Amino acid sequence: GFMGLEMRIIHTADLHLDSAWGTNLNTLKQKERKRELLLNFERLIDYSKKHNVDAIIIAGDMFDKKRISIKVIDYVFKNFMFNYLICFIKHH
Repeated sequence: GFMGLEMRIIHTADLHLDSAWGTNLNTLKQKERKRELLLNFERLIDYSKKHNVDAIIIAGDMFDKKRISIKVIDYVFKNFMFNYLICFIKHH
């Protein structure tokens, strides 16, 4: 690393947590897709913990809309209860 320092960073984007997914999916598939996205987010956090990642950069579209369900907000913050630098960058 730079001057003997190392930093492990994960860069991701377009998570679209809590998206309605109503365009092309029926109600059952919408629920499945929402659950898959949350599980993948949890896998990202677990991987980060296991590999001692120092920072997670979420470069846009963590959510699709301004209104996010309390359930998803609670889920996200429950998983972020450790020391990470997290950057949310909106690109739209």
